[in-house]
Amino acid sequence: MKTRHVVLELIIGLALCMWAALTFPGKFLSIHPDSDENRNSSSRDVLRVLTLMSVMNWKVDSIP
Repeated sequence: MKTRHVVLELIIGLALCMWAALTFPGKFLSIHPDSDENRNSSSRDVLRVLTLMSVMNWKVDSIP
């Protein structure tokens, strides 16, 4: 009897997830880090991130 409830909850959860996925408006982006959508084409942005990372590392290293 308990197994039926678990199976029923899984089926209902799957149905709700499918309904939400099909009715949600918008563009879904790829989760793969090497995809074209996730590539940072601006070298200026890359430079800003690297500068910020080096400043943060310097501040962490300078804490006694």
